[in-house]
Amino acid sequence: MVSHVDRFVINAALSPVAACVALRLSLGEVLVVNLTNGGELWRAQRSTFRGRPITYSPDGRLLVTTGSHGDGAGTIILWNAMCGSMLRELRGHDAPVTELVFSKDGLLYSTDMHGVVRSWNLQRQCESWSVPRHLINRSHGVRCARREK
Repeated sequence: MVSHVDRFVINAALSPVAACVALRLSLGEVLVVNLTNGGELWRAQRSTFRGRPITYSPDGRLLVTTGSHGDGAGTIILWNAMCGSMLRELRGHDAPVTELVFSKDGLLYSTDMHGVVRSWNLQRQCESWSVPRHLINRSHGVRCARREK
């Protein structure tokens, strides 16, 4: 479990299919713990991890977190939920990603600190659409969205 005094849990996600929980730790680590025996299943230590969002795909095969690549822009990181191998990075946000959520049909939606909303089709490995921040009216929500082919 988390034992270092300087580390604490900032967010957590329960697996929809396995008895485990994924934890975002204060120093940027991702820790996946077996809920049956409390043992560590895997841990990812990467200095570029920042941010709170963490979620499992509906089928439980992917764990999705956020990070930042060299220029500081927001990156979404896809992990093999069972073994912890990094599968892919999704780039497209110009600011840190603040929220990640899956729809029932498996699309991944992300938002960033600038208010940009993006939809990712992970089956086709591409961005589906995005809502630029200038189209978002803070008092009335999203006014329109642009669909990508």
